[in-house]
Amino acid sequence: MIYDFNLPPATTPSAAEEFISSLSTSDKNKEFLRLRYRDGQSYNDIAPAYGISAGGVRQAIKYVIGRYISSAPSA
Repeated sequence: MIYDFNLPPATTPSAAEEFISSLSTSDKNKEFLRLRYRDGQSYNDIAPAYGISAGGVRQAIKYVIGRYISSAPSA
């Protein structure tokens, strides 16, 4: 499900929600992640509701993923 975060494909929606809620980022970024990964929306679907570009949504998500990947313990 949330492949960019290296979570197993079998991650359930409730486990994905718990993971997203645990991230240290803004509520807006968490909402982007929910829409993108839990609901499967594209950047173009998400952007109009927030009055920003699809690229802006992509950058916000990329930023959160980058922070998570750099701070996560390696296996």
